[in-house]
Amino acid sequence: MASNKIVKREVGDRLSSLPDNLLLEILSFLPLKEVMRQSVLSKRWKHVCSMFPNLEFDFDFFFGIGGDDYILLERPYDQSLSVKKFAVNLVLQDPNWANHLDRWIEHVVLPPYSKLEQLTIDLAGVRDLVKAQESPTYDLSRNIFVSKSLVELRLQFCRLQHWPCFKTNLPSLKVLILERIQTEDHAVQNLIDCCRNLEIFFLIDCDGIKRLQVVDQIHLKELMIARNEGLGFIKMDGLSSLFVVVIGSPYSANKLDIQLDHCENIKVLSILGAEIELDWLTGLLAKLPLLEKLTLISCDSLKNITISSRNLKELIIYQLTNLERVTLYTPNLREFDYLGEVIELSTLSVPLINLPIKRSRDDIQKKNNSFDQSPNDVQPPLPYLKKLKYRIINRDVMLGQALDSLFRICSQPEFILLKNYDKSVEYHFLV
Repeated sequence: MASNKIVKREVGDRLSSLPDNLLLEILSFLPLKEVMRQSVLSKRWKHVCSMFPNLEFDFDFFFGIGGDDYILLERPYDQSLSVKKFAVNLVLQDPNWANHLDRWIEHVVLPPYSKLEQLTIDLAGVRDLVKAQESPTYDLSRNIFVSKSLVELRLQFCRLQHWPCFKTNLPSLKVLILERIQTEDHAVQNLIDCCRNLEIFFLIDCDGIKRLQVVDQIHLKELMIARNEGLGFIKMDGLSSLFVVVIGSPYSANKLDIQLDHCENIKVLSILGAEIELDWLTGLLAKLPLLEKLTLISCDSLKNITISSRNLKELIIYQLTNLERVTLYTPNLREFDYLGEVIELSTLSVPLINLPIKRSRDDIQKKNNSFDQSPNDVQPPLPYLKKLKYRIINRDVMLGQALDSLFRICSQPEFILLKNYDKSVEYHFLV
């Protein structure tokens, strides 16, 4: 009997006898709310929980715990250095919460030897509550922008305005995500220019920006500048590592001027709602020899497009309202996705789908006859094309005729989707 009690006591003490680093590793698999509950077990557990490196505050924390953040934040100076990830996801309904947030940020960022690596401030946590707020009300603490250890910074529904004239110092920052931020040109420009090791930069749904330059960011790999109301000029130059770019907004009424030079390693490019001309697009594609995927959405100034790219593998064209003709020289194209009005589609040598917007049945029959007279042994102009989606916003398109024409461009398709105003047909082919 006594031996059984001894065994039970030894087993019960094993977990508490583990070193702090192992206990923290175990706690890392729990949400913050559960970690807080362990702190009441004993003084030892309270001490370990106070060193928890991943702090994530949300509505569950506030309403479930009652705001007992002191256990996690009012820690000794040397333990403050253990915080590596700090995240806040809530709506500042109570003005006092902004004071809490400022205090939290100061606690995890300001120590001279802080090891904070990830910082997320998302004040649009509950979407239904945010609808009542037309614009952000929280002014970001300047302490955020002087962290030497910070690697990833995500900010949403905050204000970054009235930027003072001091040098931002984020030498380790690699990921910068700004979404729904109320800001100014010089604030964002200063922030970008002082982060020389950026690898990912997203600027989404932000207000107050009119001009932006992303220059000589030699480590930048992914860039998204989308849906920023009022933004009229973007310059990208000297981005030698950049391979993914998304620019513009498909629904913006503003004219967007894009300058892109010395970014020859781009492989994925999406242009949304920009006022671009054919000469500009042609010249741009000539500068991007490695481009594999191109997306054009709502670029309504384009009437005729010529896509010449030997390396292009995927092409997406959506709702270019004034588009009349697309000419392709893309011998390695594998996927083509089109949505819009009926257009003329051709290669530089052979007509592919030549369907003018207004055509009679006699016109279609004549075109049928002209296709039938073509030699059967002609090499398809897009021999590697496997997936093709052709969706037309028009009732008068004959899907059977379109399918016959599509077989002129790809000899061994895997998937074809044809759709007009009120009918959709999918074809799957055995490989």
